[in-house]
Amino acid sequence: GNRMLLQDSFGAVGTDVRQADATYSENVACEWLIEAGDPGSAGNNNSSSLGRQSAAAAASASRITLDLSEYATECQYDYLFVYDGRGSDKPERLLMALSGQARVAPRQLVAYSGSMYVYFYSDTNWVLRGFEAVYSIQGVCAGVNGTTCSGHGACLEAGGAEAAEGAAAPGCVCEPGWTGRLCDRETCPLGCNAARGLGQCDVAAGRCLCLEGFGGADCASIVHDAQWDVVHPLAREVDVRALRAEGSFRPRAMHSATLVDDRIWVYGGMDSSQAALGDVQAFDVRTRRWTTVPTVSEQVALVGEDADAPTPTLTDADGADGADEALDDEAAVASAARVPRPRFGHSSVYDAGTHSLLIFGGVPATSEEPVRELWSLALPSEADWRAGGDALRAVWVRVYSEAEKMQSSQALERGDVVVREAAGAAPPRVRGHSAVMVEGLMYVLHGLAADAGGLSTSVFAYDSRQNSRSWHKVFGDVVDAPTGIPAPASYGPSTVFVPSLRALVHFGGAMNGLLDHRGLSYYPNVTMSLLHLDAPRRWERRQYRFGDAPPNRILHTAVLLGERMFTFGGSQFTH
Repeated sequence: GNRMLLQDSFGAVGTDVRQADATYSENVACEWLIEAGDPGSAGNNNSSSLGRQSAAAAASASRITLDLSEYATECQYDYLFVYDGRGSDKPERLLMALSGQARVAPRQLVAYSGSMYVYFYSDTNWVLRGFEAVYSIQGVCAGVNGTTCSGHGACLEAGGAEAAEGAAAPGCVCEPGWTGRLCDRETCPLGCNAARGLGQCDVAAGRCLCLEGFGGADCASIVHDAQWDVVHPLAREVDVRALRAEGSFRPRAMHSATLVDDRIWVYGGMDSSQAALGDVQAFDVRTRRWTTVPTVSEQVALVGEDADAPTPTLTDADGADGADEALDDEAAVASAARVPRPRFGHSSVYDAGTHSLLIFGGVPATSEEPVRELWSLALPSEADWRAGGDALRAVWVRVYSEAEKMQSSQALERGDVVVREAAGAAPPRVRGHSAVMVEGLMYVLHGLAADAGGLSTSVFAYDSRQNSRSWHKVFGDVVDAPTGIPAPASYGPSTVFVPSLRALVHFGGAMNGLLDHRGLSYYPNVTMSLLHLDAPRRWERRQYRFGDAPPNRILHTAVLLGERMFTFGGSQFTH
């Protein structure tokens, strides 16, 4: 490996792929730090006597652009990370993490902090050609054809009066009708094709309002043609000041996302440093804004305890910070906790009867194994959203944990609050499973099970209705198990409920086979199985015509719109 500091206005980074058969080395870690604003770098032609403060200002008024021309590594084992900053200590600064082989050129990466950190890692076997990229350093306001802010805005320089007030960072301030960091895009392209009667420009929102049946940035696309649209500026180049004013949303994977009315609720996940997250975020699809929603325990909500008081955790309970504990000890800690530990690989469904999310399983912080925990997150009402302030909060309620399994039919009194526990045998401790809500029943299917040491074939249902609140085994060594050929055991599948068929449609995932140390199967599949819920319950295996099925995939998403199931994303990795 190597470490390099680059300060020229133009240069190259990457593994050496100039020879046709060249590959990178095994077990290497390479770092490149590209910096602007220091003596001799772009944007600074003064002598080396330039002070640190002036150099910092010059750096913050520069942007660094990275263009990848080639990329090929061992998928899911060798990685390239690019950060907007001087290092990887701030996960929210991650611009892109790449692994595998690029079928199309990755998008251009741009850093606006004055520094860009590039890190490449390879493991101990199976090397490919690696990557090659060029970088350039320009002024932060250098727009199209070298014009300032593309000729559609003014440049706010570092150290100016506005910056001194702390209201803005260096960059372009666009004229009305233009947007983007360089003011190079119209907010309403082609006038939203208003002359054709297809839409109108919403000046306040800075976007087109399209006639029903039409969409796209300029309202020229017919909706049934499946047109992608940017719904949040994090997905494109925008003024960083708007993002700072809105608040931060940490990039993540293995989280849950649940649509409730006009908001998408995101909980947990894993950041780029593989740390578990525990925050709750809500995205309003009408205003296109993220909101970090505070959460409290049910005890705080009901008896008014200090919301800032420390919550019992695994560390607080036994002093073993992150250590693996026996099941009984882990269960006792989970039972004593008032809120769930941060986690990833869990599932989330919406329970309309209680206006809450039901969150099951996953791998929590301080543990390497999934858990058998069921939590309810009571969501704020519309009145709470309007009131804001302390009224805007979500309330955690523990429904089921390991320690409560032996006493699940009883009410356990904790202080002045009675914890409502679920009866019955719960699913195995799983992650990467699927879950779907059907008429008050939350179905939990498959996943990577810690108890079984492999992939699970079980199907369980949790009855969330007030007079039941219990688990039921639907499939897996039960007398009244559904007939037919069951869906193969899988990790990372998707499941939707089709009302017209009264059936769960279970699709894809990793089939039971060889698992690596992270629990990822080498064999994703596109098997589709239906579990008919009405008596007599039965499995049905759906067959495809050749060429009709999408590529194999795991950890994808699936939604039902009308009579069609739409899938997106996931991993097609095979070793």
